[in-house]
Amino acid sequence: MRQYLKIGDLVLMSFLLALAAALMFLPWLRGEEANTFEVVYARTGVVESYPLDTDGEYVIVSEETELCVSVSAGAVRVISSDCRDRICVQSHEISQAGQSIVCAPAGIVIRIVSEEAVSDAISG
Repeated sequence: MRQYLKIGDLVLMSFLLALAAALMFLPWLRGEEANTFEVVYARTGVVESYPLDTDGEYVIVSEETELCVSVSAGAVRVISSDCRDRICVQSHEISQAGQSIVCAPAGIVIRIVSEEAVSDAISG
């Protein structure tokens, strides 16, 4: 016996796809100006902040893993890593508030934050 999709099924799937697309583009739609990036060490909970408006390279060390992060024209990318899979190096650069790069073997999350997000986190 064959079961076909009903009109309600199609409406529900369309709604869920539209919702997923909207959530995917939410960081760009918010229009928050990103001005810092944070490095979060997942194992210890330590958070370090760096400016996005200053081009340069930073070396981030977590236990026995070392990442080299490059900042250029307000965008961050991992240019080298000695972790085993190097997925973080293959990730695209990030520049919008809410975007992140994760190096799971090192336990490091690099995320872009806006001025509002930083002050809200501090003020509670």
